[in-house]
Amino acid sequence: MIGDTISVTYDGVAKTLTKINQDNYSSEYLFRSATEELKLRIRHQNESVKVGQRIMERHQVELTRTEFDAVAGDRTAQAYMVVRLQKGTDPDKTEKLALSLCALNNATFVDKIANWES
Repeated sequence: MIGDTISVTYDGVAKTLTKINQDNYSSEYLFRSATEELKLRIRHQNESVKVGQRIMERHQVELTRTEFDAVAGDRTAQAYMVVRLQKGTDPDKTEKLALSLCALNNATFVDKIANWES
């Protein structure tokens, strides 16, 4: 179990998000201040498959930040990742794959993606 709070560091500042909902293999966490809101969602599901195919597990983690601005309007950005694997796959190998993707996501790479490079 992950717990009732999660710490997320944004722009060098740690924010504590508190669990506000948990049901059906999902949880939602929230941090809110006068200037921003951070929302973290974690969801798990088994994907529907055709007869004879192996079931795929889908695990999604989504982080949304909304910056409150009464003059220019609120601005929202979102980042998420999906870990998808066939039932029975070695979780250690899936972990290595997901961590490889996380390591790729440094500031330079994310800047390039946000600037439509591929």
